Amino acid sequence: MRKFTTKLLLCCLLVCSLFVSQPETAKADTINGIQPILPVQYQKLLGKGMDVDWSKTKKGQETFHKTIVKDFKNAGINHVRIRVKDNVSQDLFYHLDEQIRACLEAGIIPIIAYQANGFKNSASDEDMDKVVEWWSAVAEHYKNESYLLSFDMMIECTDALNKQPDKLNELYEKVVTAIRQTNPTRILMMSPRVRSDAQYLSELKVPTQANGYMMAEWHFYASGPSKENERKLWTTGTEKEKNLIRNKIQLALEWQKKTGIPTWVGAWMAGNYNDGDDYSVKEQVIFAHFMVSELKKAGIPFAVNADTHFYDRENKTWIKKMLPLRYCIFSSYGQAVKALFTDSANKISKITKRSSSSAVVEWTKLTWAKKYKVEISTSKAFKNKKVYTVTGNKKTLSNLEKGTSYYVRVKGCYVSNGKNVYSKYSSIKVIK
Repeated sequence: MRKFTTKLLLCCLLVCSLFVSQPETAKADTINGIQPILPVQYQKLLGKGMDVDWSKTKKGQETFHKTIVKDFKNAGINHVRIRVKDNVSQDLFYHLDEQIRACLEAGIIPIIAYQANGFKNSASDEDMDKVVEWWSAVAEHYKNESYLLSFDMMIECTDALNKQPDKLNELYEKVVTAIRQTNPTRILMMSPRVRSDAQYLSELKVPTQANGYMMAEWHFYASGPSKENERKLWTTGTEKEKNLIRNKIQLALEWQKKTGIPTWVGAWMAGNYNDGDDYSVKEQVIFAHFMVSELKKAGIPFAVNADTHFYDRENKTWIKKMLPLRYCIFSSYGQAVKALFTDSANKISKITKRSSSSAVVEWTKLTWAKKYKVEISTSKAFKNKKVYTVTGNKKTLSNLEKGTSYYVRVKGCYVSNGKNVYSKYSSIKVIK
């Protein structure tokens, strides 16, 4: 009987361990969030995310619907950084509750990120106390919520606060102490000063009640790269420009190793939408491909800034123009290239008659094209056409009949997964 009881007990313990265990390779929608989640595991769970204005603006609150969350999940988004600037109120909690519930049901990790504008602009003790009170109320409200929910204590320092790093550390100490009264093992995130620059991670003091459940949020290119600003320069992706990104990531990795505290990038964007918006979608895809590759290589998760650049929240649909960039960041570079390529077209730049029976056709090159299809016909509808495959960007057409008009057009081609992918046709030109 004793042997049977022992075996039964072991079986029960094994079954329980299967439910409690949360392997580091698990995804957010396979973890129930009942047990505390270690920061190193949480870092792996975060993956690729999006900054969202669902609770930052009145319009964001009014247009939110769980359909948006489902669309995000289907697009490959693992977490959302829900930015909040309003004071604590029943109305705020009503909207936040709805958003967090929708995220958890869809398998997306929700992160509450507080603006703390009053304190950032004044750095006064009075405004610091208000931030502590805000987080105390939020922590109390969500003390029984899934451990997949985390708190990002403050979004980016202002110039006023940049000059007072001690005040920033004091804020984190007080906020963490307050939150730990109700949430002793929830993931909390602090960020450094000067635009949350990784260079200033070393100034952060780990709060005394971190309890081993602390992460650091840093970011770069939060308002996109620049074609002029040396600090965040990106033109064609030179080694110097790439090293600007690599160096920041390396600073974060070194700080992680020294402190044992995992980090994540809370915001970056591929275009300077608020300052000129002079990067084409193709340029943004090339920039984003490098960013995603480098962050993935470093094992650092990230959130892209911000949802309204990608998603039409009023019509509950993705913005068509930005689909290639969304594919690049959240799906695959190959899918992004395909979307860009199939929507592009080159131009026939020059036609030179060599004789009455021959002509040379030249066209502009397409990025990613490995070859081109040149079509020629005496019919404007291209009936009974001849097709030539060319690897360069010009073709000599021979055996043309004198006095006959020929129509010519060109399209690019590259191979993806063994299949030809074609661009749009160029405009039609006539050879007379």
